[in-house]
Amino acid sequence: MELSFEDIIKTIEVFNKSEITDLRLETGDVSLRLKSSTETLVNTGVAKQIPASAESITEPANGSQSTIIKNTEVSKPGKMIKAPIAGVFYSSSEPDADPYVSVGDKVHKGDVMGLLEAMKTMNEIKAPEDGVVLEILAENETFTEYGAPVFRIGEPGV
Repeated sequence: MELSFEDIIKTIEVFNKSEITDLRLETGDVSLRLKSSTETLVNTGVAKQIPASAESITEPANGSQSTIIKNTEVSKPGKMIKAPIAGVFYSSSEPDADPYVSVGDKVHKGDVMGLLEAMKTMNEIKAPEDGVVLEILAENETFTEYGAPVFRIGEPGV
């Protein structure tokens, strides 16, 4: 059975809408692994779903652990640019080349900010609007999930 790019995108969409937490699919020369972007937190016997975009800080208190959740997407100014597909993030076109963007760089709508490699195809991540790069959230040469924040851009002086 051959999987087309569209089949993979549909699989990702169905996975994201389901309650499945881990999926491995291997067919022919294609291997696909999807993991849920939520984590389960167990504290005093109660399980909660925490979005992967939330930042958790754990501190010991009286021999137990308490968790403070801080949503980094809401608390910081600027616009999040999220991964349009799942793949390996590259900050530059070649290993020795300068990155497309760095924190503080001005970008214009349509500028290439990075690449995502999926199924040996490079997909450009482009700036959706003019702005300044406030934060680079993905590490070079690491797998990035579909919809994961990759960049944060904002107005100059933000």
